[in-house]
Amino acid sequence: MSGLSEADYANVVWITRACQTSASIAILYDHGTVITFGDETKYIWTEDNVSGFTQHSPLSLGTILYYIIRYVGDAVAMYSRLVSTTAAEPSDLVSDASCLVQAVTVAGAITCMFEQGPSGRYHFWLPIIGYEGILFSLALWFGFKRYTSRNRFRGSPRVSIVDALVQGNVISFFCVLVPCIVSAVMWQTLSVDWMDVPEYFPATMEVVMGCRLILSLRSEMIRTTLPGSQHSLSMWTVDLSNRD
Repeated sequence: MSGLSEADYANVVWITRACQTSASIAILYDHGTVITFGDETKYIWTEDNVSGFTQHSPLSLGTILYYIIRYVGDAVAMYSRLVSTTAAEPSDLVSDASCLVQAVTVAGAITCMFEQGPSGRYHFWLPIIGYEGILFSLALWFGFKRYTSRNRFRGSPRVSIVDALVQGNVISFFCVLVPCIVSAVMWQTLSVDWMDVPEYFPATMEVVMGCRLILSLRSEMIRTTLPGSQHSLSMWTVDLSNRD
């Protein structure tokens, strides 16, 4: 327990549960907001037609990807919150294999606490930070090149969609990278008792920003599609409904 009193550890447990709950609520709240749910209804569930051309279908690649990220993310968030309240998750048992865990009674309830953690435990976040950092840097570099270069096709629908993709990726990777860095700093600088506090937020940002990026691309594609066009402008609209 790293020398914490029962009252101090009860406070740590309360903060940990509050952060885990807030991360789960953030995913569900983002899904239930008027903006996100309205865009989902408009750009995912509804088949828009421009001069007889179907913009997207329930079986397009972008739609399937959105369903996976959004609804699997919601299910995992609710499952993680439920299991973390009632029992230990298998992933927790694996990640805590190198930690000394002790059962203690806090405010009349039995809970588990970290007695000792591995040195250099922040190394867990380094590959994730490196991966997200590379993606963010590439998106930022590509966006800077497009901003500074003169594009003779400027104003075309395809260029507009690429710009939306670059902008969305810069924001998305940045929003995921920040909580990963915060988690690594907390794991290194704070005691082992605080290890569970930040770990849910990076996954939350992955779900929220991934869904918003798909909705943004779908919105831009529909906005820039010319009436009478007979081809899709993006990989997100590849139709699978007529495939064998």
